[in-house]
Amino acid sequence: MIKRSGRLIESKKRSRAELERDSDDEYDDIMGDEDEDLSSEDSSEEEEEEESSEEGLSLRGTRVLMLGSRGVTEKHKSLMHDLSMLMPQVRMESKMDPRDPPSVINEISDLRSCNHAIFFDSRRHRDLFIDFARVPDGPTLRFFARDIHTADELNLTGNCLRGSRALLSFSAEFENEPRWQLANTVLGEIFAVPHKHPRSKPFIDHVFMFSVQDGLLYFRNYQIVDHGERHSEDRHLVEVGPRITLEPVRYFEKGFGGRIIYENYDFLSPNALRYMQKMDLVRRTARDENRRKHNKKIHDRAHHTATELDTLFQ
Repeated sequence: MIKRSGRLIESKKRSRAELERDSDDEYDDIMGDEDEDLSSEDSSEEEEEEESSEEGLSLRGTRVLMLGSRGVTEKHKSLMHDLSMLMPQVRMESKMDPRDPPSVINEISDLRSCNHAIFFDSRRHRDLFIDFARVPDGPTLRFFARDIHTADELNLTGNCLRGSRALLSFSAEFENEPRWQLANTVLGEIFAVPHKHPRSKPFIDHVFMFSVQDGLLYFRNYQIVDHGERHSEDRHLVEVGPRITLEPVRYFEKGFGGRIIYENYDFLSPNALRYMQKMDLVRRTARDENRRKHNKKIHDRAHHTATELDTLFQ
């Protein structure tokens, strides 16, 4: 009886092992088919990325970090809000401590999985410098905001869908000089909404226009109005806002650091410009005071009447 029971136990163990082996084989077959499907999907995605990289810059994974320094004004915050609403690939970050070096932005971008960054550097609660960078390898373009008008401030009639994609239009001047060619590349990477971005809409209803005039870069945003007809020739543009006028200051080789590869020697810092205006006002005030004293002397001599005291000691 003991031997029979042992044989029965061994047969039961064998049957269970065979069932488990059969189930494992079926599981392997199923998972093998799924792995093949996943591998085919990965290969197709890699082929699409290779094709996009061959055609130009692959913007599928473009993520832009936007942050400001302490001291930004309400107008600067409104400008940051307008740009973040127009660019769904933007990830906002809290203000950066002014005691930290600018290279900290590279680490913050790495933590937020961003490969581009826009930094709003406010000085004296009135001046604004804007840095556009490809992190961490660079380059970094530093501009001074000469003129800023937010969308709420302009109160224009144009409107566009939140999260919609935008066309990028660069004027012919961007092909004339190397500094503008580099700006064309970096700004195109940052402002172009990636194709099939999860936060974007599959519509194109506005245009980002970049133009160069007198050494300044002008940014405008226009709505495309076509009256609901796809092939209509009556399309026109209506400005939405914001408006930004930028003057190039310096270009750096790395992300927020490295050697200077371009410097605008015609640029005057806001402090130097204000000092020159103040000294000009002081000189004009002193000149007006000397002229007033001189005119008073001439007036007194012309209207002076002779008396006996004038010839008393002659």
